[in-house]
Amino acid sequence: MPNVALSRKFRKKLLLWGVGDLATSELTPVETTDVAISFEGDTVEQAKDGENWGANKRFRTTDKVKITGKVAFASSGTAGTAPAYRDLFLMAGHSETVDVDKVTYTPETTDTNHGTVAFLLDGQFHIGKKAQAEIKLSVNSGEIGYWEFEISMVGGTVPIEKPSDLNTIVEGYKTPKAVNFANTPIFKLGNKDYAMNTFSHTTGNEVTSLDMVNHQSAMISNRIPVLSITVGAPQLSEINLYQKAWDGEEMPLVLEHGTTAGNKIKLDYPAVAPDIPSATDMDGALGYEIECNVMQSGSTPPYTIVFS
Repeated sequence: MPNVALSRKFRKKLLLWGVGDLATSELTPVETTDVAISFEGDTVEQAKDGENWGANKRFRTTDKVKITGKVAFASSGTAGTAPAYRDLFLMAGHSETVDVDKVTYTPETTDTNHGTVAFLLDGQFHIGKKAQAEIKLSVNSGEIGYWEFEISMVGGTVPIEKPSDLNTIVEGYKTPKAVNFANTPIFKLGNKDYAMNTFSHTTGNEVTSLDMVNHQSAMISNRIPVLSITVGAPQLSEINLYQKAWDGEEMPLVLEHGTTAGNKIKLDYPAVAPDIPSATDMDGALGYEIECNVMQSGSTPPYTIVFS
């Protein structure tokens, strides 16, 4: 049975991470907020029959660490340079392609990367290995967007003395800008412009904990990416999203935030299948809440995330 031995929450926290089995000096510091660090484990009971019965003794069988938090929806500020939190995408099962003017992240199902994650806690430095992640993007018009993450590590962390060469300078990071009319120029569904109020992207990773003889790691065992959006409702005579959902029609969807080179982030979905819209109020205007399954056709990836 799983149990939480210790859970600590932080309004803001500097986490250090990287892909591979890395030393502390090789880790990248990242500014995160609303962080929760949970030390968890599984236990079993040893059943014993005694004269007066009584409780069974419990034994710890596995150690796990989960870290949840948020990273601001922002780029590096330089075209062709990955953001400081790039390793989060890699730990969540994405490949990275770096070009002169852009960096692209594409979901992969093979050779997913494991990471090393470290943090300071009560004066002790903790480091964990074999980490994998799940990511969710949440943006609301008029607010700063955030990548929400959950990092899983099996085997716990190892407390060590704080390294003298620890890097705590955050680079490759630009101050985020609010998602609004001025800063977010493109949102299209089916090649049509819509007024967008909310947008949520979930990678849909299922992370399995493996704790076996000679092997200990977290593993992405499945992925079902999903989008949830709230948009201004068009006239039915213009486009009938109800009918398109009933017909199972697939259509492209694009969101682009940022207006200058080095500050652009584009989420591009070649084909999403919208569910039946649900009517909602958008400050007095009629809106549609729509959940979309992110589809894949052949070798075309279900989505790409591009920093340019």
